[in-house]
Amino acid sequence: MNCKFTPKKFLLIMQRKVYSLVKKENAMKTAYLILILFIFFVCDKPIKSDVRFTKLNIVQTSTPATDTNQNIVSTISVSGPELCYRFAYFTVNQQKLLVDIHVIGTYPTESMDCAQAIYNKVAATTAGKYVLRFFNGTQLFKSDTVQVN
Repeated sequence: MNCKFTPKKFLLIMQRKVYSLVKKENAMKTAYLILILFIFFVCDKPIKSDVRFTKLNIVQTSTPATDTNQNIVSTISVSGPELCYRFAYFTVNQQKLLVDIHVIGTYPTESMDCAQAIYNKVAATTAGKYVLRFFNGTQLFKSDTVQVN
């Protein structure tokens, strides 16, 4: 019986297989590194937006003088200098019964027509006389007082 498979050949074959596995692992590590670098450079670009945020002017508010609900509901009319501004959100700073309200809006980089009336709810968790202060920028526009029973 003539056996062509010797221990020396076996070691050579195993060394080649281990070497090819190491090459494959290095190739995988290189591929992962390239993928991570690609993601970093692609995702590092700033996202362009077609709107900008700004404070809107409050032109009118309507708040009930008394309320028995858990929420005080105010109707707030806002505007921007060119009537193409849009409501985005309220900033509400409530310290017990004193509530400061600012209106934040967006305006597009391209002109468009828009006019809005916005409703806002203020949580009235305890009974008492609430003072809602509406601001245009840093200037107080109007104060409304609500007695919650």
